[in-house]
Amino acid sequence: MKNSLSLSLLLACVCISSISYSQLEQVEVYLDSSRHYSNNRTKADSFAKIALDIAIEQKDEKSEFESLKFLARLSDRYYDLENSYNYYEQALSVALNLDQTKDVIESYIYMSMLKEDLGVRQEAITLVNKAINLAEETNDSLNIGKSIRYLGVIKNNEGNHDKAMEYYLKASEYVKQFKDHYIYGRTSQGIGIIYNKQKDFDKAEIYFNKAYSHFVGMKDTSGIIAVMNDFGILNKNKGNYNESEKWYLKMLDLSMHGTHSWVKPIAYANLGILYYNMEEYEKGISYCEQANDINRVSGKKRSESDALNTIAKCQLALGQNQEAIKNSKRSVTLAKEAEVLEKERDALLTLSNAFEKTNQEKLALQYFKKHKILYDSIYNLEKSEQIHGLEEKYQKAQKDREIAIMQKNSELEKVKNTRLWIVLGLTLFFGSLLLLFQIQKRKKEKLILEEKQKVTDLKNQRLSQELDFKNQQLTSKVLQLCRKNEFLQTVNKDLKEINTEITGEEKNRIEKLSAQISRDMQSDEDWQQFLNLFESVHPNFNNKLSELHSDFSKGEIRLASLLKMNLSTKDISSLLNVTVAAVKKTRNRMRKKMDISSSTDLTSYFLTLGN
Repeated sequence: MKNSLSLSLLLACVCISSISYSQLEQVEVYLDSSRHYSNNRTKADSFAKIALDIAIEQKDEKSEFESLKFLARLSDRYYDLENSYNYYEQALSVALNLDQTKDVIESYIYMSMLKEDLGVRQEAITLVNKAINLAEETNDSLNIGKSIRYLGVIKNNEGNHDKAMEYYLKASEYVKQFKDHYIYGRTSQGIGIIYNKQKDFDKAEIYFNKAYSHFVGMKDTSGIIAVMNDFGILNKNKGNYNESEKWYLKMLDLSMHGTHSWVKPIAYANLGILYYNMEEYEKGISYCEQANDINRVSGKKRSESDALNTIAKCQLALGQNQEAIKNSKRSVTLAKEAEVLEKERDALLTLSNAFEKTNQEKLALQYFKKHKILYDSIYNLEKSEQIHGLEEKYQKAQKDREIAIMQKNSELEKVKNTRLWIVLGLTLFFGSLLLLFQIQKRKKEKLILEEKQKVTDLKNQRLSQELDFKNQQLTSKVLQLCRKNEFLQTVNKDLKEINTEITGEEKNRIEKLSAQISRDMQSDEDWQQFLNLFESVHPNFNNKLSELHSDFSKGEIRLASLLKMNLSTKDISSLLNVTVAAVKKTRNRMRKKMDISSSTDLTSYFLTLGN
């Protein structure tokens, strides 16, 4: 009833918030609500899906990505790995569409983790390699380190400890500058895990302590829990069972609170293994069965295989041989499917022991041989780093002996010095030749550049001359039109005066001649010639004029072109065959359309337009 009331109140708050929040802001409101109910998957899932629906409806792909990522993490927390992968696959598609590289890399890494947990290793490797390639393309050191570290996790899981160590050390070089990031602690933790498996417990403890201090400093509870698990395994391997139990019980206690329920199957399984070592077989079976109740839901074959093998070993100790055979067989199958050599190796040994206890010596020998092949393979991988170390010591000792021999042999030292001088002399000789070649090359390049510059200067000069010529033609054409119009206006005026003094046929002829002169002064042919010349000198003017003042009339465009040439009002009136007053009137009309004050010089405005 209390939870129902809380949900109702929260829904009411969300509804009220929609009054003041935009729909996109509501996405975060619903995600916050989902986080609030993270311990109740049904409620958390419901709120997160509402957030996703809003993001899709609003076509906000960034919010859509965050909602899908949240749903993926939520599914992972509740061991629903397949669903988690599907959500991350959708999130990846959105991130690719957004071209958000970091989100794409993050999606690849988490999808790889999920595939590894599901036992599909090759796909996990393919995905993490995609993350590495993309991070390298963008010089993203942090994500290169994260991806390479996860390759180390994969190699560690498959039992290839030497390669895992190589990846961990390589990752640590990339992430050492990010000491305020969780990945720095995870890398140290990974190196400690390898040393623990190699039974170098002192080094393992150093790295675990380093990782633990890092996570405590960052207040990273997930990281702290992970290292608690490592301390439990370390103490179990050292035979400190009581200390190991304390660490595992601390983990289990933390898994019952907050958002760390993912820890339960790990703590249950490790307690089961520990109780087997402590010969408390019934407790061992109980805890491993609780772990597998969760592992079967999540599909984590590697973890299920490990817990089943422990159950089988406990059953053998209790004399439940047939049940032990059944569970160890299932453990082998799951380990093979998950491609985990260590788990397969351990399950094969348990199966061999089970067949031996039931007097099936032939089968016992058959499975022991399979176990031995894997054991030797993994053993060689685990020891390879020690072999590399011995080899490095050997090479160093050999170099020391060579130096000692050379120091004792003065003749060899002279030869060495002579050779050194010869090499130095040859280096200087060929260096001088190279320098001379570079000087000649630069001189040649300089001459080529100078020639190119001359050609460019000539071209610019020719263009300048052409422009000057066109300007002269334009000016000449304008003057010609002005003089022509002035002359025709004078003639027309005289004709009109004569026409008042005569009558009859002569009067009609003079009127026709006057009309012909007026038409000639308004001819578009002369104006088109002017426009052609004008556009060759000012090619950008008309386009810019149309773009800024599309409402100009044909007459206003003509006036703007003449103002661009800085002509006087008198010349303009002559060219346009209108009065000076008409020109001024048109200028005022243009000012109103342009929304500029009378104090702004119109001629200056058009002079700068289109340059």
